[in-house]
Amino acid sequence: MLLGLINIGSTAAFNALTSLVISAFYSSYIISASVLLHKRLTTSEDNMTYGPFKLGRAGVPIIVLSLIYSAIGVVFSFWPGAPSPTLLTMNWSIVVFSGVMILSMVFWAVHGRLVYNGPILEIDPRAAIEQR
Repeated sequence: MLLGLINIGSTAAFNALTSLVISAFYSSYIISASVLLHKRLTTSEDNMTYGPFKLGRAGVPIIVLSLIYSAIGVVFSFWPGAPSPTLLTMNWSIVVFSGVMILSMVFWAVHGRLVYNGPILEIDPRAAIEQR
């Protein structure tokens, strides 16, 4: 509720905040869809573990289209809300987004890669495929 009150004080700040959220959402989707596309292109069908449904041969084109759509959403979310912006009305969310990405990569390089061991699997995915 407090974030909604930002619009009363500054419309430009509210627009920057919402565009930052949109770009972060699309970026997280791009990362997960890219990993899935890589897995689909480099792993045989026999070694894939699917969830409750699968798209079959239509899966790869749908993932590619979703990546294109998400990339367009990220690019357009950083544009200013009105033509001829001033320093006060400019959408500065790209600066915040880039800063967070740079800090995250530095943190991963310095600390995260040394600590993270990956997900803990309770079952072997290959055993689940063999049971089918």
